[in-house]
This record gives sequence, C-alpha cells and structure tokens, in this order.
Amino acid sequence: MMVNHIQELGIIDPLDNIADDLKHLSSAVMKAIFATELRAERRVNKSIPVYYQCPGQTIPWTISETVNISANGLCIRIDQALAVGDTIEIEVGRKLMDTREVFKMKGRVVGVTVVNDNRMLCHIAFQEKTVVFHRVNNVLWSLADINSWFLEKYTADCQGLDVEDLEELKAAYNLVYQEYAARKLCVPNPEQMFFNAYSFVPGSRTFILKQSEKLLGTICMVADSPMGLPMESLFAPEIDKLRQEGRKMVEIGALSLNSKYINMKQYSFKNFKKQAYLYKLYKTMFDYVRGSENITDLIIGCHPRHEFLYKYLTFETLSAPKNYQGANAAPAVLMRMDIHRFKRMTDLLKEGPGMYFFKDLKYKKSFNYQFSVPSSFVNAMLRNSPFWKGFAPAQQKHLKEIHAIVE
Repeated sequence: MMVNHIQELGIIDPLDNIADDLKHLSSAVMKAIFATELRAERRVNKSIPVYYQCPGQTIPWTISETVNISANGLCIRIDQALAVGDTIEIEVGRKLMDTREVFKMKGRVVGVTVVNDNRMLCHIAFQEKTVVFHRVNNVLWSLADINSWFLEKYTADCQGLDVEDLEELKAAYNLVYQEYAARKLCVPNPEQMFFNAYSFVPGSRTFILKQSEKLLGTICMVADSPMGLPMESLFAPEIDKLRQEGRKMVEIGALSLNSKYINMKQYSFKNFKKQAYLYKLYKTMFDYVRGSENITDLIIGCHPRHEFLYKYLTFETLSAPKNYQGANAAPAVLMRMDIHRFKRMTDLLKEGPGMYFFKDLKYKKSFNYQFSVPSSFVNAMLRNSPFWKGFAPAQQKHLKEIHAIVE
C-alpha cells in the first residue's frame, strides 16, 4: 500500500507507516529497520532531486538525486566519501495544490556502494522526520509565480543601482522620508530625509531603481557592526541567537516605492506594476548580497500585514509583533531569509520567486563592494543636525571613530 501511495503521488514519505515515537524504540528494532532498508524488494525506482549534508563535517549542502526509495528510506548518488553509521540530513521538495513543502529528514547511512562512474550509491534509513510546511493562498502565490516570468521584460527600461553618487543618496533618503511621513512611519524633520546611525557604517549600502531620470524606489542594507543592527533594539535575543550560530547577517530596511508613479494603495500581488518595480529593486539588492562572501542571511522588520508577502519570498517569522520606535511605534515582526536555503528550495520546488531572483541579470553589473560613504559627506550630513543629537552615545562614539566627526 505504501509503494502504491508513492507511485501515485510521486512523493517521498518514508515514515508514513512508522510510529511517531520511532526514535524511542529499542536498538534491536532500529537495526531491523535499517536492515530492511538494504533489501532490494519493495523499492521504487524514481529520480527526485534532493539536497544532503552531514552534520559535523565540512561537507556543505550538496544537490543530488534519488536512485530509488523504500518505505523506510532512500538511495542517493553522492560524490563524498561517507561511511556506514554517518548521520546525514536530507531536504526534498513536494508540491500539492494548496501547499509547498520542503521535507527535512535526518537519518543514518546504512550502506555505501561504489559504481562505475566513481560515484557512490548511499543507502539512508530515517530515524525521524521534520516537515517544514509552506502553506499558501494558492491563487495569489500562483499569480505571483506567473508574473515573475514577465517582470524582467516589463522592467527592461529600469536600472537598479548600488548608490555611490552622494546627490542620489540624498534623493533616496528624501524619497524614504516622503513615503514614510505620508504613512506616519517617521517623525517630521526639517531636513526631510530619513536615515539613521547605521546608514554610515562601512558595508551598509543603498540601492535605487531608476527609469530615465525618475527615481522609482529605494532599499537600504545595513551591515552588522559593533553597533549591532537596528532591529536589535526590539529583537535582541533572536538576533543574538543567529549571531551565535555563526550567521552573517545584514538588515534590510527603508524600502519605499515612489507613489508619484505607482499606486501604493493596492496590495503588491494584485498590482503588477508595483510588484514588478518591487521585485526589480529587491533583485538588485539580492544580486549584490549573492556576490558577497560575508552574508548568509537577510533579516527584516516588517509590518504584520506585509508578513504574507515576505513569506512568499521565503522569509520565516522569528518573533511575535512588537511596537518598533524606529518606525514611529508601528507594529513589526522580525523575519529572516537563509540565502542558501532559498536557493535549495528553488532547486527542489522549481517554482516561486527563486526562479526570478536566482536568474542572472541579462546585463551583468559589477558591484563596488569596496564603497563606503565618505567621511566628509557624513560630517556634512550630521554636524549640527537633529539626527546626530538623537543618536545613542555608543553610536556617536563609534561614528566618531570611523569618520572623525566634529561636533
């Protein structure tokens, strides 16, 4: 019955007929299950893409494919030398009408066979299964998938840039201010610009989207530094946990689209023009991040009503909503994207935003990873400004050390 179930749906569900408390069974029973996995009968020959890695080893997540599957495990092709008894983790995707799922399963190597092409066949038996569900509103997400194929052509006359021109940087800060002030997300100020102390930390960047001379949108990326990250004022335990895991994070913020040219009242999934500009702007930043060896994760604080959109972009929610003073006390949730896992999900599911964001740009652009905002500009922006007076003493101290700011 299990084999027929697999053949009909084309999925892997190796523990469907094993008790949930499998890991608590006696070693004798476990050995029997492992032995069953090595038997040739009742196996289904099916090639399905999977990713695998061995915890505790230097082997990174590597893509492969199954040779066959059984009720208790599967056999995959591998290039690395593994031994019987090694722990191994597997990710495999599944698509249904109302769900997108990536199964993450942990098992042990119970057999290794060398084949003619010097690759090995690795038999894996599973001890337990962890399932990560990505449930969606099928209509909206499917529409977004279809739209993504047209976005590059629709935005062909737009240019995404990493900003190095200081006048463009001021224009970007002004656009964020105008859009945020209209939504009461920032406090009015005479300079009519929106930025913070983190904007001038080395590694922080601003990206813009232009159509001829029109500034359509902007997004900013804040690098981690001794000052920490902006959302750390609200979500310190969650961010510190990622840091302890060795994650290299940047925070995404100051995202704005110009309401002079885009109807901001419509939800992004229902407004193709808005979605196209948003994606092109995000892709510019994403291409920059992909080219950096020092970034593994993007984090963002977003309003709960936008959480659905970022889940589509494979961000995961790490917190409950809290009021964020940096956005005029508006509610925010902390979300995070693991860039490498995003890539694996794209490879396994063959759909979704990854098909757009991991696609190479038609005209490749060389980003300037060495750029940092000149100290002369920082001094001119901050000297005698209300912004500087609003920075915390520790932030002032750090910026003085970097930019020799004179008060």
